Amino acid sequence: MKTRYLIPLISFFIFNGCAKKGGAYRPPVPKVRLATLETMTVPEIIPGIGHVRAFNSAQICAQVTGYLVKISYTQGQLVQKGDLLITIDPRIYQAGLKTAQGNLLESKANKAFAQNKKERYASLIKDQFVSELDFFQYVCNDKEQDGFVLMKEGEVDKSQTNLDFCYIKAPFSGRCSKQIKDTGNLIANPGENLMTLNQITPIYIDFSVPEYEYSRIMRRQKEHNLEVRVNVPGSTGTAISKLIVVDNQIDQTTGQLPLRAQYENTEEMLWPGQFARCELVLQEIPDALMCPIAALGIGTKGKFVIKVDPSNHATYVWVETGVSKEGFIQLISPDLAPGDRIVIDGQINVEDGAIVQPI
Repeated sequence: MKTRYLIPLISFFIFNGCAKKGGAYRPPVPKVRLATLETMTVPEIIPGIGHVRAFNSAQICAQVTGYLVKISYTQGQLVQKGDLLITIDPRIYQAGLKTAQGNLLESKANKAFAQNKKERYASLIKDQFVSELDFFQYVCNDKEQDGFVLMKEGEVDKSQTNLDFCYIKAPFSGRCSKQIKDTGNLIANPGENLMTLNQITPIYIDFSVPEYEYSRIMRRQKEHNLEVRVNVPGSTGTAISKLIVVDNQIDQTTGQLPLRAQYENTEEMLWPGQFARCELVLQEIPDALMCPIAALGIGTKGKFVIKVDPSNHATYVWVETGVSKEGFIQLISPDLAPGDRIVIDGQINVEDGAIVQPI
């Protein structure tokens, strides 16, 4: 009884096993995500990092000694060129100027007397009413008084300059720093720093790029003025600046090429000392064929993307890449055109020529 049921059962398994060996295995169709190639205008840029620097910066120092009697600026205030900032006690210098002016008047009087005496005796020497030696002395005395007048004029100028130094004025328009010295302090050493003045409108951005970019920069700079896009921490805006200086030598310690850009900064977006991320724009590339960076793969022949035709057949296309922008990269290939569909996810399961299932 048992043998009667066992033989058909064994025959069933043998038959099914043979059937499975004879059939071909078909892997599932790979599912992929696609993106469509688009054209856009993108900039060719060279990134760099640097810092913001004041257009003009001056440490305002005392040039005379004396007590600091008045501070005419407010900390952080925007002042104009020529505005009074600090006053040092001027009384001793006013007195010195009066003394110098008095000495000058005395010298001018002596000069007038010597000149008159010389002119009077000049008419008498012809008739020998005065000796030639005495007349020569009168001439020398007149010249000597010229020298005294000149020296006294110099003393007046010096005294006037020292008095002017008591009234410290802004050498250019800019913003004042915090107050360093308070009213009543004795300024004992000429050259002592009293405050710092920074001109921030316009403003500089100093940054560096790798030295191998030098030739590319100079080639584009000869064609047109280059633009620099500057971003600083905490700011949502971009400062569109102009490249004004390519330094005259490479920094040998870093292998970097120092550059300088200028920004008008009328809205005070940038501030001296800020860290800056810069993008030097060499040119704008119109109609660049762009795709998401995720679509790009690397194989034995270089870089490639997977193109999917309308019948969902996948084809490997080997490409050159150009500029990148915000997660997209430029593709350079005669086999690609705007509107082509490119695989951006699931490439690992796709073979060249295979059918795919877009999702």
